[in-house]
Amino acid sequence: MAGKSNFKVVIVGGGIAGLALANELQCAGIDFVLLERRSVIDPQVGASIGMLPNGSRILDQVGCYEDVLDLVEPTVLGFSHKADGSLIGEPTDAPVLLATRSAYNTCFLDRQWVLRILADHVQDKSKILLNKDVDRIEQSKDKATVFCKDGTSYDGDVVVGADGVYSKVRHEMWRQAEEAGEGKRVEKDKKAMFAEYNCLFGISNAVEGMIEGQNRFTYDKDRSTLVIVGKNGRIFWFVFSKMDRVYKVGEIPRYTQEDKENFIKQHGDLIIRNNPRVTVKDFYKAQISSTLVALEEAAYENWTYGRMVCAGDSIHKMTPNLGAGGNSAIESTAIVANQLKHLVDQYKSARPPLSAVEDALKRFQTLRHTRITETMKMANGLTRIQAMKTGVERFIAYYVIPNAGDYMAEMYADFQIGAPLLEYLPPPPRSLEATMPFNEEQGWGFIESKAKRAFTALPFKFYPISFLDSLWRTPEAFFLSSTLGLDKVSHDQGFSFLIDVSTIYGIWLVESARRSNLLTLAQLPLLFGFSMQHLGGGFMAPIYWFLFYIYSPVSNFKASDNRLTNITYTYSVLPLMLLFSIVPTYLMYQSDDLKTRQYWGFGWQMFPVWVSLGQYVLAKTGIMPAFNRSDRIYKPRMDVAAVRLTVGTFGIISAAAWIYTLLTSTYSMADLFIPSLHPEDNFFSLTRYFLQTDQVFMCGSCLLWLLYAYGDFKAAGMISQSWLTILALGSLSLVSLGPGATFAVGWLFREETLLTKRHKSAVTKGSNGGKKVNGVANGKVGNGKAH
Repeated sequence: MAGKSNFKVVIVGGGIAGLALANELQCAGIDFVLLERRSVIDPQVGASIGMLPNGSRILDQVGCYEDVLDLVEPTVLGFSHKADGSLIGEPTDAPVLLATRSAYNTCFLDRQWVLRILADHVQDKSKILLNKDVDRIEQSKDKATVFCKDGTSYDGDVVVGADGVYSKVRHEMWRQAEEAGEGKRVEKDKKAMFAEYNCLFGISNAVEGMIEGQNRFTYDKDRSTLVIVGKNGRIFWFVFSKMDRVYKVGEIPRYTQEDKENFIKQHGDLIIRNNPRVTVKDFYKAQISSTLVALEEAAYENWTYGRMVCAGDSIHKMTPNLGAGGNSAIESTAIVANQLKHLVDQYKSARPPLSAVEDALKRFQTLRHTRITETMKMANGLTRIQAMKTGVERFIAYYVIPNAGDYMAEMYADFQIGAPLLEYLPPPPRSLEATMPFNEEQGWGFIESKAKRAFTALPFKFYPISFLDSLWRTPEAFFLSSTLGLDKVSHDQGFSFLIDVSTIYGIWLVESARRSNLLTLAQLPLLFGFSMQHLGGGFMAPIYWFLFYIYSPVSNFKASDNRLTNITYTYSVLPLMLLFSIVPTYLMYQSDDLKTRQYWGFGWQMFPVWVSLGQYVLAKTGIMPAFNRSDRIYKPRMDVAAVRLTVGTFGIISAAAWIYTLLTSTYSMADLFIPSLHPEDNFFSLTRYFLQTDQVFMCGSCLLWLLYAYGDFKAAGMISQSWLTILALGSLSLVSLGPGATFAVGWLFREETLLTKRHKSAVTKGSNGGKKVNGVANGKVGNGKAH
């Protein structure tokens, strides 16, 4: 345990935020007292809490998580239903995927139980004071004093308002700001709270048909449900309903038992599942406890004033559909604790001046603001999607999400990965086993701007030859002078180039099967391949890599399974490209019979179509190995050998074609591969110019993209090679092995980097645990091994 200091914190509120902070300060060796208004620390009001990885990791740090595990059944399967009980899409094992990525299961339990666990882990129980209803707070340059209605008062260096949505501390901040003539700064905050939805939540005993470890959503117009079945069949349920209007602060309704009964009459018919049929009314009948509340929403701009600061629902109140409220409160208090620990360590036994305290509390808001803003936006937006507020939300709920693969899992991953931890404690060993290491420089608030990447990638779009831009000619006729050898330069250059085209397109096919490219144009290689055959690879490849760069930042590979490709399609790339592209290319250039060359040239023009049809047939007939959705959880490296073999073979073939061309041609490398600045005005010269220029721009864009990718890796601390080394090795390979082989080797190096390296700020074995000082990374963190 860290050494004690004279610094003291007064925590107002004994909910999740307040008790979490008590444990966090205890581990920091910072003195505190917690004031709770109620007579018990763990009342049963029917509330539950979903423990997500971001909150669980912090509880693991302070020694509370094992107690939580004893009380829960992890969620493993999710179902979404329409109001008639019919399924929307297939059941999802996304909870298991998220558990594998983060090393923490998603699980639900009584909020009362978590409060008890947190309170039990406070070693000095005299620091938790009940029946302490705060009356007012006063502060000076030396201290803050909290006065309670029972006549007692408590001094501290900092007062933390963890007292919920109707926070007394927040109101005291406003009062003091107004008394100091700063009322204008809090005017907006005083009007920020509103409620558009209400919710009946409860806990019930087991109901027939509800299975442990499953959660179920029901979507209906202006209402929805969330049901989670925990350990021993204990059911945690929520019924959300849109109110008749949006209520502003001061008019938000409070509900009675009669209101609750009327609510059940109105919404008790909502079907949770069929066969057996279960409705909301069944839960209500089996309830242990339930409560009807309006769902307040509020995002405040002023989190701190002087020695006072608010955390949790008192300063960022969101709807519960995302399950983020309690976990976000734990995150916020962890950052408060980090800043106070930095402050205490800086001043040691001396009392920090008011200016230093204010700076620390403001820094908490700065560090927390972006991430919590994104969390609130997602949580409140999800409420409206599930209640299908408009036709847009209905379309998303019924058609987009069910058909978007792991879209929701990716959204949750972006939520989880950037979670903070207590910087003065080591990361829990469990968390270091994650296949998606926690990383405070990724996820919500740090997702790289697509517009910025598009601007960076503008060089890909440079294609200054106007007559090529508008070219739309019969391709097989255009290639005749090259394939038939009517122009010897074009013949020698074209053979090497079109072999490289096979290598590049083969890599596009592999990328199309990659999980991280879900819902991007990279999933449509046929679109680019077919267009390439008409407009030229030099026109289409820069467009492909321009778009690919925009949608493939390093953060796409935060989880190991996102690198994985669908082996059903990856396994078929090499044989189909050999059959429909590489062999036809060889025959259209090297066959002794000119008619045979022309025949194979015609067939080659359609190779993107033949390959796509071949992949479809092989996938549907079961000839290729099957890819199971569980593979992304349990076998995220299962495709590695196939990817290496496929792209490695392409690279060898490209190198062989390049070397063969250089050895057999009577022309110099410059004559073969560098287009003339002043081509002659005849068909053969223009054909040669087109093929040479096409190769320069197609292969050039591939190599340029590699440099951009390496730039991303260097910024992320994932590779240490200098630019001089990269460019020197690349140039040597380009001259000796050719552009296609160089690209294949460079792409494989990228693949190995994705397999074995992590972002510099990822919290992994061998990293410094992501420890920071005042929010700044302390030295090198990255290059931890990928799992």
